[in-house]
Amino acid sequence: MPRHYLIVLVLIGRSPASCVREETQMTELRGVWLTNVDSRVLESRDRIAEAFTWASTALLTGVSGGTAAGGVLVERYSPAIAMLVAAVATLGAAAVAYPVVARDGRRDRVDA
Repeated sequence: MPRHYLIVLVLIGRSPASCVREETQMTELRGVWLTNVDSRVLESRDRIAEAFTWASTALLTGVSGGTAAGGVLVERYSPAIAMLVAAVATLGAAAVAYPVVARDGRRDRVDA
């Protein structure tokens, strides 16, 4: 272990042994029961795998496009303009998504 790392640990009052992650045992399992699924995606493992592949591809494409656009905006204008464009895009996405969520009555919350 590097000497500087040990000094930092001593200064913040932690021993190296206390920084080791302890395994915790799960005592409770929670889940969501899916009903009225209007899709054939859940009929087979192959369809589930294909659905996840398409979803991850779409996510990766969106992140890649956003990163590229942000890089162009930073190089041409400034980081502040890139952040402004990202904020406006986020608000636009929320404006499009909110009516759909409100119409369908889907809320992600846990009632304890």
